[in-house]
Amino acid sequence: EVPAGRAIHLAFSRDSEPNCGRQVVFPAMNLTRDLPLGGTVLIDLPPGSPGELRFACGMGMYRGMIVVR
Repeated sequence: EVPAGRAIHLAFSRDSEPNCGRQVVFPAMNLTRDLPLGGTVLIDLPPGSPGELRFACGMGMYRGMIVVR
């Protein structure tokens, strides 16, 4: 959970080889980032309105969400 009106700073790390873990996708923001094996990718998201911000891997198998309140 994050407060509404604040920027969000995320760090994604990938330490295994599955194919669908190679990307993270935020569909509502039309945002896709590659996740290199053994590396960390920083993603800055603009302040959001209350609601759920969903994300997934490139194949939609790994999923999560950020709740903005």
